[in-house]
Amino acid sequence: MRASLVALLGLLLCGCGSIGLTLTHTDTGDPFDPGPGPGPDRDDTEEDTRDDPPDEESDPTLNSFAMTERSADDTIQVTFDAFDLDGDLTGGQASLTLGGQAYDLDIPADMDEFSNTGTSRFGVDASSLEAGQTVNGVMYLIDAAGNRSDTLTDSLTLAGSSYTIQEIGDTENDAQSLGIISLPATLEGDIYRASNDGYAYTGDLDWVELRVDATTDATFTLTWDQSGADYDLHLLVNGNTEAQSVQDGGTQPERFTRTLSPGTTYTVVIAGWNGGGGDYTLVID
Repeated sequence: MRASLVALLGLLLCGCGSIGLTLTHTDTGDPFDPGPGPGPDRDDTEEDTRDDPPDEESDPTLNSFAMTERSADDTIQVTFDAFDLDGDLTGGQASLTLGGQAYDLDIPADMDEFSNTGTSRFGVDASSLEAGQTVNGVMYLIDAAGNRSDTLTDSLTLAGSSYTIQEIGDTENDAQSLGIISLPATLEGDIYRASNDGYAYTGDLDWVELRVDATTDATFTLTWDQSGADYDLHLLVNGNTEAQSVQDGGTQPERFTRTLSPGTTYTVVIAGWNGGGGDYTLVID
């Protein structure tokens, strides 16, 4: 019995050896070919975006930005050229900083003229800016999706003149000569005493001579700080003919419009009739 078991075991071991030779033989190739592995230039982590949908949003482009000289109504005109591929500047904003003042203007509601792919314009109040002042502007656009354009800058030196009226004397011979002025012009001074004798001024009078280099319709506007005071405004032509006069009591402003011509000397008189002394501003535009 034991001998027969040994013989049977020997036969089994011989069969296993035959099977093992077949499994470990590699000369005939592997029946499963997985293909070449990753090469040295292949990045398995790279995302395949060939089938991704194209982007539907784009940043707006601000191609140009310029400011134009302040107009008679104290407005600076701003012109810009914009482009937005997806057309959603409508509903966005134009952000402008001008002379330290920030403006956020709705597109197109606050525009005088608007184009999503061309020139647009709007105006901003510049009444607080002084003649001769250089104003720096900074602007960018934000579309309805919140995408922002690059920022552009521009600068503008406002035309006009600004003068401080000196206390030289109270007669025509004491007039301060400004020469030829450019408009708009701002004249600032003070009345140290405002009084009268019922017929004539007995207080402070400021005399100013000026000329222009071209025929223009100019508006003279006088305002003052002292509450309850009465200051008057007069204009003489060539030193002897009164061309215009405003004496409206304590009502402000004192204002008139006069055509000015080159070659003529105009004398402006700011006179204190009554009330306390104080500062005044005369704007000619």
